[in-house]
Amino acid sequence: RVTELRGDAALLDTLLQDRRRMLQALNPRCWTGTTQGPLTLHLARAGALENAGICLHPPYGFAWIPGSGLKGMTRAFAETLTDAPDDDRQRIFGWSPDGKETDGAAGSVVFHDAWPTRWPTLVRDLSNSHHAKYYTGTRPEPPADYEEPVPISFLSVQSGTEFEFLLSKRSPATSDADLELAQRWLTGALTHLGIGAKTAAGYGTVICAEQPAAPVAARRRETFEVELRLVTPAFLAGAQQRAEDCDLRVPTLR
Repeated sequence: RVTELRGDAALLDTLLQDRRRMLQALNPRCWTGTTQGPLTLHLARAGALENAGICLHPPYGFAWIPGSGLKGMTRAFAETLTDAPDDDRQRIFGWSPDGKETDGAAGSVVFHDAWPTRWPTLVRDLSNSHHAKYYTGTRPEPPADYEEPVPISFLSVQSGTEFEFLLSKRSPATSDADLELAQRWLTGALTHLGIGAKTAAGYGTVICAEQPAAPVAARRRETFEVELRLVTPAFLAGAQQRAEDCDLRVPTLR
């Protein structure tokens, strides 16, 4: 079983050290963040050549977060949840010709791939569609309790996994202010939007260990913590149907 496989921790440590030495010349901005729930990427790419529906590093096989995904998520955060000027967004993320400009330009900040600091554990996750016929339009009647659920299994990265995030300047002309602003947007996106698939169900949220000096306030997004106490019995077993899998999942709360 895939979830029972364990990678070579010493190999990952060596790879991380080599990567840091390689990027040291770029003087990158580096920090870590820890997932606050399950993380899953590339669910739509199931198949032997596409890592069985989860994003795994092609040569080495550990779960990672591509820099292109981090850049896209950060841009979405900057465009929808901040009041950032267009000039700042175009300078940091770049732009392509739209009929008005004669040419495009690359962004001033490079978003590097995020690697785990320890070999991540994959877990078997599932999504239950209780009313598949209704949602697919093959059953015109409203959904009812007597229908059978259709469990759909997929892989996700275990909660509490730490990743290393890196940003660097594309050229010496890039200002420190651009690098700092990109970090603020990225940490805001990881906190408020989440990375990967199923973010609306609580997947992919990352809390960074080092917060920027002036974090970006996300419009229309507030967070709070609450402690719940069960006063009656509850059936909470998840995909594994084991004691360690007994938790109150975000989709249930939602």
